[in-house]
Amino acid sequence: MAARQRLQELFEKYDTSGDGTLSEEEMAKVFQALNIKKEKVEAMFKAADSDQDGVIQVHEFISWLTARGVSIKILKEREARKRKRAKHSEFAL
Repeated sequence: MAARQRLQELFEKYDTSGDGTLSEEEMAKVFQALNIKKEKVEAMFKAADSDQDGVIQVHEFISWLTARGVSIKILKEREARKRKRAKHSEFAL
């Protein structure tokens, strides 16, 4: 149950519009965090959008992530590395 809660929180993090769904633009940020190439975004979005309504609901998001074995730990590690790189680039003038 804790893993599902973390996935719910992750969904809410990327739902920047606050409408309870993820648009293709919002999901592009998820794909970026997963190091998925931009040219694959549209196909991956369609794969995640199981009911093909043009947005990702939380249940689709959780199903998509868990079906691919993507864990919160991996996402958090990638985000931490990204922040670390950004911090180092600020000082490298």
